[in-house]
Amino acid sequence: MYKEYSKYKAFDFLEDDFFIDSMLHPSKENEIFWKKLILSEKVDANEFITAYQILKEIQKNKPEVE
Repeated sequence: MYKEYSKYKAFDFLEDDFFIDSMLHPSKENEIFWKKLILSEKVDANEFITAYQILKEIQKNKPEVE
């Protein structure tokens, strides 16, 4: 199912399960999917990058669970 990612702001990406999974567990297919959306300007690259950076920062600061 295609979502209307063109209207997404950073916080929308951070609430999107597919985005989160794609960023935390990237696959070649997901990388191609996001790259195509960014290059075709069907997603706001600045909002996408902001969401990615926030997600990575959260992961970096997440305590290890044993």
